[in-house]
Amino acid sequence: MLSGMMRYDNFRYISLQQLEALREIVETGSFTRAAAGLFITQPSLTKQIKNLEEYIGTKVINRKHTGVTLTPEGKVLYDYAKRILRMREEVHEKILSLKENESGNIFVSASSIPATYLLPNVIAQLRNQAPGIRVHLQTVDSEEARLSILGDQAEIGFIGKELHDRKLNIVSLWKDRIVLAVAGGHPWSQKKSIGI
Repeated sequence: MLSGMMRYDNFRYISLQQLEALREIVETGSFTRAAAGLFITQPSLTKQIKNLEEYIGTKVINRKHTGVTLTPEGKVLYDYAKRILRMREEVHEKILSLKENESGNIFVSASSIPATYLLPNVIAQLRNQAPGIRVHLQTVDSEEARLSILGDQAEIGFIGKELHDRKLNIVSLWKDRIVLAVAGGHPWSQKKSIGI
C-alpha cells in the first residue's frame, strides 16, 4: 500500500521533457533519431526515460535490435503524453492569438490520397493567405484519422471513403472519377465507355 502511494506521488515529478522524449522515441522508432530530433545526447535521452520509468514504477519502452516497442503501460502514457503536449501547444496558440491575428496551429489527420494529392495545394494557399497559421499534417489510414479526431489528437480529418459516425460532423468536399487509360492501338481505345 505504501509503495503504491509513493509511486502515485512520484507522478508529479514527470516533466514535459520526459513526455517529449517518449513521444519522439515512439514517432522516430529509435533512441538515436529521437535524440537528434530533440537536439540532446543519447545518454541524456536514455536518462530521461529511465527517470520517467522510475517515477511511474514500471517499464514503458522495450528496446530491441529491431527497434523500440511500448509496454502496455507505455502505450497508455504515450496516448496521454500526446494530449498533454498538444494542450501545451494550444496554450501557446491562445497566448499568441492575444498578440496577433490569424495565428496558431491546426492539427490535421488525412488518409494517403487526400494527404498526397489534395491537401498540399490547399495548405499552400492557406499559408499564403494566413502565414501565422501552421498546419501539422499527419498521414494515416481512414480509421486512424477518425480515431485521432475522437481522441483529440487532430482537429480535422480528410479521408477518401464514406464514413458514418454520429460523434463527428462529416461533410463531403470533393468528388472524383476513375478513368481507364489504354494505349492508342488497344481494342478498347475506340470505345467511349467500358463496363466493369
